[in-house]
Amino acid sequence: MNLKRFLLAASAAGLLIYGQAHGHAMLENSSPADNAVLSAAPKSINLTFGHPTKLVMLKLFKGKDLMPITVDTSAAASKTFSIPLPALTPGQYQATWSTLSADGHPMKGILSFTISGN
Repeated sequence: MNLKRFLLAASAAGLLIYGQAHGHAMLENSSPADNAVLSAAPKSINLTFGHPTKLVMLKLFKGKDLMPITVDTSAAASKTFSIPLPALTPGQYQATWSTLSADGHPMKGILSFTISGN
């Protein structure tokens, strides 16, 4: 491959990656933070995205046990979501979420945290 083709291919790949990341509603912040170790149970999970998006699914697991939470999947698109949590006991938790951005692309993520109880 000659240098001109290589540079063209590299530029195209860079634009593709930039366009995908820039056009989608990426998670910018969460509370609790990913991999946080908390001394007390959080009252809610808070998610902040870079662009308005629809939260279509959020599940919370303690080990293999699904914790009961309610998510209003009919809510309007927003940059921030606050999902109330039930009383949580010490242990390791994993929240899996899925959104649908304004451009129609689905995004998924996982947020893990531990409640130490100390």
